[in-house]
Amino acid sequence: GVGNWFCKPTEFPNGLKPVSDECHRLGMRFVVWFEPERVGLESQIAKEHMDFVFKGEHSHLFKLNDPKARRWLTDLLLQRIKEYGIDVYRNDFNIEPLHFWRKYDEPNREGMNEIRYVEGLYEMWDELRAKNPKLLIDNCASGGRRIDLEMCMRSVPLWRSDSGCSPGHIDWNHGQTCALSQYIPLHTVATWSPDPYETRSAATAGAILEWGYLEDGFPIPLAKATVAEAKENQKYWYGDFYPLTPVGNAPIEFVAWQLHRPDLDAGLVLAFRRAQCGSERLKVALAAVKADAKYSVEVINDARQKAAKTITGAELTALELEIDHKPGSLIARYSLAK
Repeated sequence: GVGNWFCKPTEFPNGLKPVSDECHRLGMRFVVWFEPERVGLESQIAKEHMDFVFKGEHSHLFKLNDPKARRWLTDLLLQRIKEYGIDVYRNDFNIEPLHFWRKYDEPNREGMNEIRYVEGLYEMWDELRAKNPKLLIDNCASGGRRIDLEMCMRSVPLWRSDSGCSPGHIDWNHGQTCALSQYIPLHTVATWSPDPYETRSAATAGAILEWGYLEDGFPIPLAKATVAEAKENQKYWYGDFYPLTPVGNAPIEFVAWQLHRPDLDAGLVLAFRRAQCGSERLKVALAAVKADAKYSVEVINDARQKAAKTITGAELTALELEIDHKPGSLIARYSLAK
């Protein structure tokens, strides 16, 4: 693809396996980023296997519709996954494929290259997963541009949007989370600071931390607290998602959503008062709670100060949230009272 998919012998004389081994020793999983379908003009594939590509001016497109080409690429990826000890295979896709498919369609067969290509992609991923049952596929694709049902059955978009490529898109994350979470159960995006408002705005069941932790003065204690909080919230993302307010991009909005685990009868609310929001209070109606049950509620502000109370499920359907600064956020966790 864009790369050649082998290690530079000087920088990695023993390949990537030692890196993978160290990740595993530290309790982490090892991700390697591939983009095999976009073929660079000077890449090994372009030089040695031009019969495997649709030719283009600035880059080529690998022929996943060609069984012979797909076999070659699948075998290469299987070899790298095993050789490097890869736990998460990231498949990026930064190319517009349609004009390649159309250009090389046979007369009166328009659309067949596209159909066979997509079928070939599914087949290749199915084989990667079948031969590596614990493998996770990170479906990147210029940031969440391949989120059809079949792709979501096989992969997770850990990079849901290229808006995560730079800081300054905190409010956009609210809209992405509320839109995507209603039909894609798992997705993540980058956060650029351990500030509670920013990371709460981005974190879902996971978070990509683009933090400057090597910089002088980086707030390590704050970062540790932010990571711990995100991990504590993780379990709620495996339940139901309820938007509690409309969500747009306006800086005057007060937005909130609810995560609820029916199996636990517990959940949380994430609320955000944006930078120009004039209201300190927001009343929300929580879903799926039992009106006559009693719930323990813990509210956590940006300073991570906690306030606890016990109220009924009926009161949770008219819960008033207060954030006295802007931009600001809070978490309200609830569970059945013991």
